[in-house]
Amino acid sequence: MSLLQRINTGTVPNDGTGDNLLAAFQKLNANLAYIEALLLSSPLTPMFAVDGTGNKYSVSVVVTGVDDQGQPTTALSVNRI
Repeated sequence: MSLLQRINTGTVPNDGTGDNLLAAFQKLNANLAYIEALLLSSPLTPMFAVDGTGNKYSVSVVVTGVDDQGQPTTALSVNRI
């Protein structure tokens, strides 16, 4: 089950089988709100780590987007400081 709502575009233009404009834009607004919430929930404050030689690193997990199943995709960001 996808967390994103699919807009039904119908089979051919103007055949009446797809979502009407109101329903399509309601789905679009809901999808954008979901993606925005995912992006805003991404950690803003990185964690810090030190390796055995004294090098310091900032480590963050960030939401990079949403896959085709509506699940968040993430990336691990590691930067030497």
